[in-house]
Amino acid sequence: MNSFKQILPIILTLLLNLPASGDDHGEEEDRHLNRRTNAEITSFLEKHVPEALERLRDATHEEDEEAEQEFWHDARHLVGEYFLIREDLGPEAAKAFLGMRRGELVADQLTEALHEGDGNREELEKELHEAIAQHLEFHLELERVALNRDRAELEERVQEIEERARELEELATHHQEIAREELEDRLGDDEDDEDE
Repeated sequence: MNSFKQILPIILTLLLNLPASGDDHGEEEDRHLNRRTNAEITSFLEKHVPEALERLRDATHEEDEEAEQEFWHDARHLVGEYFLIREDLGPEAAKAFLGMRRGELVADQLTEALHEGDGNREELEKELHEAIAQHLEFHLELERVALNRDRAELEERVQEIEERARELEELATHHQEIAREELEDRLGDDEDDEDE
């Protein structure tokens, strides 16, 4: 397994800040990841990540059912993650995510070609370098979008805290007056009861 495949799940977990606990969220995510048909997944991949379909073609050609099942599992997960990222971080992040995955697939294919001695080694190494660099650019873009979202959420939270602090300060400054008004309101209710 190459380093891209090892690092990608860790990156996505960190970027999406998905809670580690909470069965309801996990079940909802599983439904979201697994709700598409094979035809929908194929159509999505043809449009956005056509390199991924080569793996299916190879498995089908070799009549490798296990490889086909693994492909559908991975493809379903990829498409589901795309839509989760799109909902959570927006279209820019989802586009960067797909760019990362495409870069990973291209790098895998080029690495395999290099190991098998297919083609001009110098040219393949140059293409592999470009694929890795592009993968990193998309990774940086995805991180940037996530950071901007986190920064906006943090600024909003700071504003909420500052507003709450102002309210507490106001309460502390006027607590005697507020207590007197509350006392009068309560005593006023008793007097009204007595009048009746």
